[in-house]
Amino acid sequence: MRNVRGSLLVAILFSGVFLLLALRGIDWQEVWDTARDAQIEFLIAGAAIASGVYFLRGLRWRILLSAERWVPARLVFWATMIGYLGNNFLPARAGELIRSAALGRRCGISSSFVLATALTERVMDVVALLLFGFAAIFLIGSQANELWRALPPLLIVAALGVVAIGASSRLARPARSIWMRAPAPETWRRRGAEIFERFVTGLSSLHDQRRALSFSGLTGALWVMDACGTMLAARALNLPLDLFQALLLLASLGLASAIPSTPGYIGTYQFVAVTLLPLFGLSRSQAFTFILIMQASNYAVVTVWGLLGVWRLAAQPGAPRVE
Repeated sequence: MRNVRGSLLVAILFSGVFLLLALRGIDWQEVWDTARDAQIEFLIAGAAIASGVYFLRGLRWRILLSAERWVPARLVFWATMIGYLGNNFLPARAGELIRSAALGRRCGISSSFVLATALTERVMDVVALLLFGFAAIFLIGSQANELWRALPPLLIVAALGVVAIGASSRLARPARSIWMRAPAPETWRRRGAEIFERFVTGLSSLHDQRRALSFSGLTGALWVMDACGTMLAARALNLPLDLFQALLLLASLGLASAIPSTPGYIGTYQFVAVTLLPLFGLSRSQAFTFILIMQASNYAVVTVWGLLGVWRLAAQPGAPRVE
């Protein structure tokens, strides 16, 4: 309990600091003027695209889950939305655990395997964000020169994640051998070994070439779609934002989500927006308004689909649970 409270306090501290930094120099009259002229039809179109992006995320997760069992697309979508709903309202990205537990219980899949696929998905998202960010910085040119210095350490982190996933199956046998010699009761060791093997199976789900190609294709499609939705949100506020700038913004927001923060990334997202978007001609106040509208729209989409997901998964009996 102390660890949870400590993590929450750290998250609140980080969010508060970043929010204060983001609020410097904000012209609230300009914020109001920008928001007042928002064109609702573009926001609705953006919300529709966001819903499609979340559905693609479910299909992509389904590819990893197919290493153990072929799960119906609708169930993966509902579990995905439950996870994002949890991330928006609970600390420490608890939604990842919630969606893994919900889908595992509903479909009778090992919860350790499902969680491993969710973690694999997140690692590969970081890799995709770095690749898109790198390409966007290169294509944008001089406007984003200051961002080149941030790439090397991020590329190292992404490479380590890919190596860990790639080596998971090779390291599984020696790790299991060490665990089976641990000074613990026989039943504990065997049970722990079974859970560990299912977890490794989840991490190794991308070792299959067909799954890897399908996963990569869906990853590219959903991030481009997400960038188009971001452009529509900017268009709703009459703000200039092209595809590559939108991709760079999404990459920066995605990487910033790794920083400890409150649910919904309050503070960190605002700081990223007011730091990055002025490089593309927006004022800090316009950038602040844009990210608030964008977050509010995303909250609405996730809340609607997430609550429907809770109802749909709870309304149907699940398969016997496998630990």
